[in-house]
Amino acid sequence: MPFIINLPASDNEYGYRFPAAFCKSVFLTANYKTEVINVTSECFGDNTANWMNTTPVQTLSHKLNLNLFGCLNIEEIEQYIKEYYYPDAVPGDEDSIYGCTDPEAYNYNPDATVDDGTCVGTDTDGTHWWRLNACECTPNYEDIVPLSMDDDGYGYLISSQGGEPGQFYCVGTNPDPTTICYILKDYGYSVETPENYYPLEALIPYLETQGVSGPYFDQDELDGCQVCCA
Repeated sequence: MPFIINLPASDNEYGYRFPAAFCKSVFLTANYKTEVINVTSECFGDNTANWMNTTPVQTLSHKLNLNLFGCLNIEEIEQYIKEYYYPDAVPGDEDSIYGCTDPEAYNYNPDATVDDGTCVGTDTDGTHWWRLNACECTPNYEDIVPLSMDDDGYGYLISSQGGEPGQFYCVGTNPDPTTICYILKDYGYSVETPENYYPLEALIPYLETQGVSGPYFDQDELDGCQVCCA
């Protein structure tokens, strides 16, 4: 049973997106003369897919008193390390999935089992943001960074296409090099500026170069991406 440690962002050179690392003891030596057990553990970042086969984000070393254990049981040793050295570590086990567990949040992850504190859009502090996300029908959509805008940008985009405020807005771009189908969604409120933010003075010329076209879809059972990708 791996033990879990907190992983401060400042210690994460791999861009690890969760606040915890899953650690597994991989090497153990016992010196019966000095009565010391040397334990080396490797800690991994992403437990969402084959996480034990990825590059460790951290390596730990612990020297333990041999007399604390009746036998060299690795699970007993890992449990001791977890309780003694990391009592305040986030909860969970090797099957935990970290993410936003608030269904009302913009970035709600229905598969998450432990909340990682990353929920956004759950209060009204800060600026109201909107995001253009590429639909899954767009080639390599997961590599396209969402475009962020504030209420001024949202108002311009909607009014320029003759729409009314709502949840979904389907826009197409010029077909060269490839057509991108976007959906505009409410990103909620945040005091921090989201990535790839375009203020209105930058958004207007950008949209003009992209050949933005509607149509706009009201917030109902119709999913904007389903229409855009049809």
